[in-house]
Amino acid sequence: MKRLLRSLLPHEILMVLSALVLSLAVVIFSSVFDEWPTVLIRMGAATAIIIFMAFISRNKDRSRLWIQWFFAIPLIPVFFKSVECLTRPLYDIHNDQILIAADRILCGGANPTQWLLEHGPTWPVLTESLMICYFSFYMLATVVAIELYLTAHRIEKHGGDARTQWMGLDRVFFVSIYGFFLSYASYLILPSIGPRFMLHDFLSLSKDLPGVWLTEPLRTLLNRGENIIPGMSIAEITHVVTRDAFPSGHVDITLLAIILAFKSKVKVRWIVAILGGGLIFATVYLRYHYVVDVLGGAVLAMVTLYTWEWAEGKMIALRNRIAPTHGAV
Repeated sequence: MKRLLRSLLPHEILMVLSALVLSLAVVIFSSVFDEWPTVLIRMGAATAIIIFMAFISRNKDRSRLWIQWFFAIPLIPVFFKSVECLTRPLYDIHNDQILIAADRILCGGANPTQWLLEHGPTWPVLTESLMICYFSFYMLATVVAIELYLTAHRIEKHGGDARTQWMGLDRVFFVSIYGFFLSYASYLILPSIGPRFMLHDFLSLSKDLPGVWLTEPLRTLLNRGENIIPGMSIAEITHVVTRDAFPSGHVDITLLAIILAFKSKVKVRWIVAILGGGLIFATVYLRYHYVVDVLGGAVLAMVTLYTWEWAEGKMIALRNRIAPTHGAV
């Protein structure tokens, strides 16, 4: 068991710890969070998967640890949907009104999404391009990690030293997951649903911002991820939609992906930067976020960058306390 625990990577320890904290929170406050059994099942399943992946990867050299890194990607939405169960009962319509007031202060009395509708271009090609950028959210850090892994594997195959690439891969995964979890925790501060619902007619979104071919299918997929099913009324939608407007996790993770791409000097860094820049603008243009959400996401990205090494050290120290190496005090 100690050998198994020692094989956990820092980002896996962070995920297990986060699962335990979420589970404890919903059990302690079960009178508030009606969906606590769902959260417990999800977090138990996520923890079991993490331990299983560590088990099958133990005693393997780094070039064979790809599964222990990349399996974490599909687990991120599981944590997101679990936090969603906490934000729903905490939501208050006044939260959105606070964000709208902050936007008006920042933008000289105007609501940015309404200003864009009245004065900005609404070309279908532009909407389509920005929707593709917005949809690339999970892919940006992933492509950086894939290039680092393939480069390290190729260097070692030819007898070279790939320590820089392996360290970069560790950094990409820990920083990204740490950033995700910080943004999820931040949703609990001011749960909000965003300008699509508070400043616009959500059911007229396709008419206001039409695309070409992919916009509607991608928009429908994103809506389903937020519990919105075609045919729902506005009352039904606002009751179930995810409360994740502030701060913008999209901006947070996208900025981290861009910085990590340039820090790691991967070939795809300019592609990541272009898609990422479009994504950040799309958060407001497509009405998913207020401008203050964008600023909040940027601040959160800076907090992540300045604290991730400290957090990673804490995860390693926790692992060493739980499963010390032979002869350790």
